[in-house]
Amino acid sequence: MKSPLSNNKITPVILAGGIGSRLWPLSKQDMPKQFLSLFDDKSLFEKTLEQISDNKVFTKPLVLTSDKYKGLLQDIIKNKDIQPIDIILEPEFKGTAASIVLACLKNPGRKILVLPSDHLLSKRKEIKKAILEISDLELNKKILIFGKKPVEPNTGFGYISTQKKPLNIKKEKVYKVKKFVEKPDIKLAKKLIKENNTYWNCGIFYFEADFFLQEIKNHNPEIFKYCSKAYKNQKLLEEVSDSSLFSIDKKIFKKCPDKSIDIALIEKSKNTFMLEFEGVWDDLGTWKNLWRNNKKDSKGNVMFNSSKNIFFEKSKNSFFYNVDSKPLVAYGIENLIVINNGDGLLLLDKSNSDSFKNLLSKIGENKIHNLKKTALEKRPWGKFEVILKNESFQIKKISVKKGCKLSLQSHTKRVEHWIVLKGNARVTKDKKSFELRKNQSTFIPINCKHRLENIGKRELEIIEIQTGTYFGEDDIIRYDDDYGR
Repeated sequence: MKSPLSNNKITPVILAGGIGSRLWPLSKQDMPKQFLSLFDDKSLFEKTLEQISDNKVFTKPLVLTSDKYKGLLQDIIKNKDIQPIDIILEPEFKGTAASIVLACLKNPGRKILVLPSDHLLSKRKEIKKAILEISDLELNKKILIFGKKPVEPNTGFGYISTQKKPLNIKKEKVYKVKKFVEKPDIKLAKKLIKENNTYWNCGIFYFEADFFLQEIKNHNPEIFKYCSKAYKNQKLLEEVSDSSLFSIDKKIFKKCPDKSIDIALIEKSKNTFMLEFEGVWDDLGTWKNLWRNNKKDSKGNVMFNSSKNIFFEKSKNSFFYNVDSKPLVAYGIENLIVINNGDGLLLLDKSNSDSFKNLLSKIGENKIHNLKKTALEKRPWGKFEVILKNESFQIKKISVKKGCKLSLQSHTKRVEHWIVLKGNARVTKDKKSFELRKNQSTFIPINCKHRLENIGKRELEIIEIQTGTYFGEDDIIRYDDDYGR
């Protein structure tokens, strides 16, 4: 298909700051769902990038995300298979409205396509096809939102009600928006899907940056004010090939109101229109939605993502995931989510998968480590896995990539014992530096400046045994770091 947009490219904006708490224990604060490999060994973030990879239609994508994911993004932009991207790191999450305002400030005069990073768009180029079909639409005073015909009364989605008669724009169905309904109860959801002019809100937007900023000024001037001030103080943190990482002013951005784009603008604007999107779309924010989009056996059961040691009989419409060496056995169950990934065990009625995150909040994420942290954590230099932990010790398996090294650091509340499992390591302890090979070990006392480096030709693996009074990652004083932490 020849692109009429070749001389007027669209800037894709990808929102990647959410946690995805309804997919606990797989998705957590330090490894949210958008960066998990859920399908075809690719993350939802990578699959979103594939949708906007045509450089004849789209400019380099801009990603808005939390500075907590800086290490994850550094890893991603060093991957040669990933197209170049620009990234703005937000010092704290202030809702999707602030993220989109920052994107528009960075791209004045551009047409903007806003995409969530954690939704399923399983067929490539469907977004491109929809955009090309409406390229003649005059956007200077319109905000276009994508809507999808509902297939069930889902209480986890937002709904859009439109006027019945579409605008006359080529073959596409574009409607004036009448109202929004945010996550209705089941009774209202059943009523809504019976109406021919009601759609699921896909969270995908298309508009001109300058018009969007003017609308925000009119309806939420405080968001525009603080985003503008924070953006003026942006800093370039890192460049890798054609990809760049930017930060914005933390103190100013903290004052910005926390609002979603729907509440801050879309539901208030009189210039909101909806495109009926006929491509494949789903929000993978819950275990139920993940179950719906996976291959099932004859009884409707799903064994997810290379699960092992699962045995079940007389069970149906259930979702199983197990990475433990211990067997997971189920008999006579129905409509259940059963998840054991080493970080936690979840037993959930599938019909409650939209709302169980309220329980996690009541438990208190600040009190239970495994509600926030994954056992396996990735870093720019490699990864580590917490194998065993209690109040007096913690055991980690640390893997360091070839040619990489950890920061020069010290601890005030713990000592460490390192044992090399494979590879060759260079160890720095205060003013001394020496090499360790397989089965050799060393001891790191409190307040000792130390560093681990892989000097071998393959991945370095060590076991780290920590003993002391506190084992949090915030008990790290860094003196030198290749990754700017």
